[in-house]
Amino acid sequence: HVAYLQSRPGVVRLAGPLLDADGEMCGSLLVVELENLAAAQAFSDADPYALAGLFERVEIRGWRLSIGEIA
Repeated sequence: HVAYLQSRPGVVRLAGPLLDADGEMCGSLLVVELENLAAAQAFSDADPYALAGLFERVEIRGWRLSIGEIA
């Protein structure tokens, strides 16, 4: 999974676990930069964890950076 995410430099801009109130992992967040939502869906679908059926659900949403910067 991590090797896959690292296999396309510049695509994954930020990634990390989501935490519950106790600080335990309860999901993941990835910010990717791709041409469109279809490309993001294809990238997500090809993730080894997705192919193994390990995700309960995946949400893909468009987003625009307004404050801050991503190097």
